[in-house]
Amino acid sequence: RRKECRCLRLEDWSKIKFSEIRQIELTYPPDETVARLRVTERDGSVQVLRADSLFGARDSLAPRFFATVEGERQEFPLLLPQDAGGWPEGRLLRLLLMRPPPGSGRRR
Repeated sequence: RRKECRCLRLEDWSKIKFSEIRQIELTYPPDETVARLRVTERDGSVQVLRADSLFGARDSLAPRFFATVEGERQEFPLLLPQDAGGWPEGRLLRLLLMRPPPGSGRRR
């Protein structure tokens, strides 16, 4: 919710602003502990990122998405701890970032 970075922050401190993203698709390779993000920008260009390339992935607070699903806040990890028995059943697969329609340009 921080206004200074409504973005995906990468490990090198570069960022991809949410305002430039159309959708994010997530895949969870069954034999790996790192999710993959397929980021489609508004202009149609696509980047595929490993979750461990996001800022903070090497710290104690690993990257994750928070979402409200059916009125309940849920956390979706993007890095799987080594001692986990596999990816959780409830996984986030796609985020569609919807923008409000542009205003009429007239103020009252």
